[in-house]
Amino acid sequence: MTYSDLLLYAMGSAILVITPGPVVVAIVARAASRGVRSSVPLALGVSFGDIGWPIAAVLGLVALVHTFEGAMTVLRYGGALVLIGMGISLWRSSGKVEAQAGLDESGWAGFFAGLGVIFGNPKAVIYYLGVLPAIFDIDALSLADLAIICAVSAVVPFIGNMVWAVAAARVRRLLNSDTGTRRLDQISGGALVGVGVVIAAI
Repeated sequence: MTYSDLLLYAMGSAILVITPGPVVVAIVARAASRGVRSSVPLALGVSFGDIGWPIAAVLGLVALVHTFEGAMTVLRYGGALVLIGMGISLWRSSGKVEAQAGLDESGWAGFFAGLGVIFGNPKAVIYYLGVLPAIFDIDALSLADLAIICAVSAVVPFIGNMVWAVAAARVRRLLNSDTGTRRLDQISGGALVGVGVVIAAI
């Protein structure tokens, strides 16, 4: 593995993060409705899931699917249900400050939702299992190389997703009226439900 290969991979990962998709919609909806802090567990779940794709590319997709198909399906549906639950709760409590605190109690819920989103994201599957083998000589990678690739796969998306989260949270702060905040909550809640439905349907 060369530094130029790694740089190319990091750039590709960055482009993947800034391209709107299920992950971006979920991160933006969460941050816009509850602030940057509430989106961190979701972003961590996505990054943790991203580590699995380079490993899948090295081991071979067929072997991975046969070994972990059941677990990945459970995570995908579980993540979808969590996102739908978050969206419904957000919609029902839109504009009610006293009801919002309870939605942020479990960081684990956001983490597992992030895993579900990334395992059900076709954009990630195409990139990691299609592009990654084209950049690196998979057969020549050492364990150290794989560890570095996994680190890049986790860190670059996390940073990019947090940039999305900060931008979305600033939009919320610009809305001073109760009506604007309530509508943003409703839109964010609907987006979370929509992402959950799409992930479950894939």
